[in-house]
Amino acid sequence: MIGAVINRLTGSGEPESERLPRDLILALERASIMDRTGADDDSRILIHAAGLGSFHWHGLKPAAERIARHYPDLPPPSCRYAARLLASIVADRNRQAFRGHRAQRRGWTYDY
Repeated sequence: MIGAVINRLTGSGEPESERLPRDLILALERASIMDRTGADDDSRILIHAAGLGSFHWHGLKPAAERIARHYPDLPPPSCRYAARLLASIVADRNRQAFRGHRAQRRGWTYDY
């Protein structure tokens, strides 16, 4: 499955502006994403990706700028595309973490 995603992102038939290097895709897929809660309940997301280093998530534009700094040969549309890919990965991991913290509901049939 991951091979199909990688082939889709880097493979033939895609416009040149949306092709991403395989090492960048793998770095984004394997990135460590942690939620850091501050003293005033200000939650920040810390991302550590190989080749990109550690940084806090502040949105698509800063992520695209960071990717452009670390991959200078990548055109700006590809950097924005990679930032959107990272955003979807962050959102997916956030949903998975949220689902893991839900309390198990008991069925109403046991409350007699």
